[in-house]
Amino acid sequence: MLIYTTCSKCNAAIRHRTYSNTRVELAMKEGEQIHAKCTACNHHGNYAVDEWRARSSKMAAIVSLLVLIVGTGAMIYVLFFWLNDVSTSVSVFAVSGLLVAPAAAYGILQKQENDRVSHFNRHHLKR
Repeated sequence: MLIYTTCSKCNAAIRHRTYSNTRVELAMKEGEQIHAKCTACNHHGNYAVDEWRARSSKMAAIVSLLVLIVGTGAMIYVLFFWLNDVSTSVSVFAVSGLLVAPAAAYGILQKQENDRVSHFNRHHLKR
């Protein structure tokens, strides 16, 4: 997950990659102060864990969209080439149910990413 804060000198965005899901995990791995360098003004500074904010990852959106596109393509392949002999109304419902699976996977992946980001941003280490 990418977390962001602003530079104390130039107010440019500073980003930092972490695999922590919460601020507590981040503080345990990297300490209560995170050393970061601003790419705009080259200022080095220590920033408290509570000063960092998480944003939704573009990579998670790309992966979930890829799952949707590939899954839908696979289901269409199954529909036309594997189930072409079946013509009952029950099979139509089964095939339409198969087409819902990639959309459900896309929705689940997007919701998990949104939950991670909102959970990180909602809970602070110190109040």
